Order: sequence, then C-alpha cells, then structure tokens
Amino acid sequence: MDIFNIEDYDKSDFESWYVDLSHRIRHGCSRVYTLSLDGEIVSSGIFSSFCNNDAILTAVRTSPLYRRKGFGSLLVSAMICDVIGDVYLIREADKNENFYKKLGFENIGFWRMYK
Repeated sequence: MDIFNIEDYDKSDFESWYVDLSHRIRHGCSRVYTLSLDGEIVSSGIFSSFCNNDAILTAVRTSPLYRRKGFGSLLVSAMICDVIGDVYLIREADKNENFYKKLGFENIGFWRMYK
C-alpha cells in the first residue's frame, strides 16, 4: 500500500494494481525498489518488466517533501546498477527529461499507447 500511495496511481484501484505487480514480482518479471528515511519511504521505483538482461523503468516518484535533494537520483542510480543489460525508460512526454538525462538516459524513440 505504501508503494501504491507514493506512486500516486489515481486511475487504478489498489487491488488490481497489487495483484498484477505481486504476480510479476513472484515470477521474476518485475522489481520494486524503495529508499527510506527514518522508516518512511521517500522515493520508489519500479522495473515493470525484464527481458533477457534488459529492464524497463516505468515508475519513479519521490515524495514532494523530499524532492530536489538527490533521493530520486540516488535510487535510480542504484536501480540501474542492479541490471546487467540496458535500462529503457517509459515516461510521459516532456516530463522530467533533464532528471533522466543527468542520469545518462537518452531519447532513442517513442512508445505509443493504443486503446
């Protein structure tokens, strides 16, 4: 529940999100990382998928009280070190681009969502 709350999934209900993520974690297809300070989660990140040695980073969020203090960068840097292959990032267009560029990410293309 703590991860769900910090990630701020306003369009999802907790139960379906939890069932999906816990299933992927149990089968080694996903990983969740947190950075805590005094027992409180201040930043979290999710690799939503792994294929071979590569990973897809889809959810990184730092609590508003702890932003611009290096916690998000520290977490993402540690996450990247935990992957043998390449890390691909899915993010909203034009959101946090400088944050990810400072961590070594570069734009290589666009994902499309079809409904």
